[in-house]
Amino acid sequence: MAYLRAALCVGCACLVAACAGAGPDPENPPRRLSDWGILHKDGDALKLADGTFAYSLRTPLFSDYAEKLRTVSMPAGTRATMNGDAVFEFPLGTVISKTFFYWIEDGQRVGRETPFMAEGIKVLNTESARLVETRLLARAESGWVAMPYVWNDAQDEAYLKITGDLARFDVRAPDGHMQSANYLIPSRNQCASCHARRNSGGIHPIGPKAWNVNLDVWHASGWLVSDGGARLKRDVSYARRYLDVNCAHCHSDEGAGDTSGLFLDVHETDPTRLGVCKRTIAAGQGTGGHTYDIVPGDPRTSILIHRMKTDNPAEMMPELGRSLVHSAGVSLIADWIHTMPGECSSA
Repeated sequence: MAYLRAALCVGCACLVAACAGAGPDPENPPRRLSDWGILHKDGDALKLADGTFAYSLRTPLFSDYAEKLRTVSMPAGTRATMNGDAVFEFPLGTVISKTFFYWIEDGQRVGRETPFMAEGIKVLNTESARLVETRLLARAESGWVAMPYVWNDAQDEAYLKITGDLARFDVRAPDGHMQSANYLIPSRNQCASCHARRNSGGIHPIGPKAWNVNLDVWHASGWLVSDGGARLKRDVSYARRYLDVNCAHCHSDEGAGDTSGLFLDVHETDPTRLGVCKRTIAAGQGTGGHTYDIVPGDPRTSILIHRMKTDNPAEMMPELGRSLVHSAGVSLIADWIHTMPGECSSA
């Protein structure tokens, strides 16, 4: 009888562990990406494990023209919760991955303006692609933990590199010009520079928000519970969405750029906080000799455009995540500024 009770207890313990999504410990992560059991390389295919779901962002982040395969894996029987228009709330044991890669044409890395859309795929054909890195965010008891994995030259495995790395290569931009990228693979500490939140503590995901994903796919797949309170800023202009995705992780009330007085999230409505006729507070030499963050009708004298156009590490924005100038992004924001009414005082 005692033996039976012991066996039952062991069986219950195993069931609880399985339901909790037991896996690698994010605080002591495995050396190999494949040991997480969410992605693995098989010949010319990067395969998603059962229970790993691919998703895309309506407006993706610019990262030196790299494509991204985004996935989320949650413990069996759990779902994310839509938290208004903020980032989704994910259950304990969730692992979010973002794999950066380049399409290869004629032996060269190429950049495309139309982003890779991943919804529904289970296999990424890498016969004409070069994998660079996979970044993981795993939700542990202590909070979210960031882990950078770098793909090896053989392209058959990615290995943990807490200290990050720097890769140098040429990329053919969408306009056909070759550009030399100093591609930064962030260290664990550098991940916090974008993912940290002042008021809520620790680091958090950035991308999966109600206004920036395909909600129909998330709901139909059973990944998401709606709280009914989303404001759903899905009709906001592409320029505002671009600034939110590329800038607002810092330039928000909870981001590291809050001391600048410039707030670029999609919900901001105060023109001054958006930078219109606002004198810079902490840009230093990054002003390019200009006075205001945004000058209505005049992108040429707007600090925002200068910081997007420069590739000087001491002046460019974002500070991390790019070494190349995104010409299409600059044109998008310049056009947005050009259509703004009004003028700034010369006083």
